[in-house]
Amino acid sequence: MKTHWLRQGIKLRPGASESEVTNFEAKYDVCLPEDMREVFAVVNGFDNRNGDEVDNDMTTFFSLEEIERLNASAWGIAAATESYFVFADWSISAHVYAVRLSKDCAASGTVVVVYNSLVKVAASFTEFMQAYLEDNKAILFPAPQG
Repeated sequence: MKTHWLRQGIKLRPGASESEVTNFEAKYDVCLPEDMREVFAVVNGFDNRNGDEVDNDMTTFFSLEEIERLNASAWGIAAATESYFVFADWSISAHVYAVRLSKDCAASGTVVVVYNSLVKVAASFTEFMQAYLEDNKAILFPAPQG
């Protein structure tokens, strides 16, 4: 991932420390799956202090400090979304990517695209990131449902 982003000239944050990861988990009472821990240990999101760090497809990946629970009402979603956390944004929130996190690491990791509904695109963070690296448009830009 890091090489992919550096080739695009994206400014990256250094990897998150173990204490930053455990602080995030404690704040939200969740467990980050191992695959997410590995990514954040290497790169803690884009260094987006100027608000202009995006990849070639206009996607921004957030740091642990920027990741928040999905705000269902802001997206007009009636379903319960408190277990989803937004970790990336496409084209200034045209849609966002969220991962399901819970106290149980084994139950965490499902990735969805958020429109006015949740569209499941990957069973794990690794599966999503692999599709991202392969520029799999069906995963990255699925048709809205409902």
